[in-house]
Amino acid sequence: MNTLNSLKKLIVGSFVATLVAAAAIVTVLAAPVDIASADNRPPGGPRPGASEIISGTRPTRPISGTNPLTGTARLEAAFKVVSQRVTNYETQIERANAQVTKVNEFVTTQKAAGKDTSAVETALAAFTAAIPQAEAKFASAEALVNSHAGFDASGKVTDETQAKATLQSIQTAMREGDEILRKAQADLMKAMREFRRNNPSTP
Repeated sequence: MNTLNSLKKLIVGSFVATLVAAAAIVTVLAAPVDIASADNRPPGGPRPGASEIISGTRPTRPISGTNPLTGTARLEAAFKVVSQRVTNYETQIERANAQVTKVNEFVTTQKAAGKDTSAVETALAAFTAAIPQAEAKFASAEALVNSHAGFDASGKVTDETQAKATLQSIQTAMREGDEILRKAQADLMKAMREFRRNNPSTP
């Protein structure tokens, strides 16, 4: 798989994971009519199906009135989902760092061949800088899961108001981290596409 396709796969994985976590919280916090009409995407994020990058990733939305979970059970189910999402963030960061290594190798090879890689290098630097910024957001979400305000150590609700606030805060931190990383990834992909367009013989 070439470098550009690897970046596409990384963006898709990040976006789908965010949708899963966000949908779990929307199920808990939104009124049924809102759930039925929501498109389950983070503010400012691309609408599912809007480009080939996220083609086919539209989530299945819950139908109003059919969710069997109510009250604390819904909160506990949502907390379980977002907790797992937070647990997996390190894999997302590792994959991003792996892409930095791969693109750096690509740049080195192309520069040795006498090609102008300045635009790719600029986008790569921005992507590299975005990784610790996103990681800080994810770490914030992890701290919220670990402190689990409104939940006990086993994820059972102890205070519904606090539990809802905790879920909202986790969702916000994860969404912000994903947006930081996804924007930098998209900019890097654009630079890679333009480089290949200007250098059609590039392997």
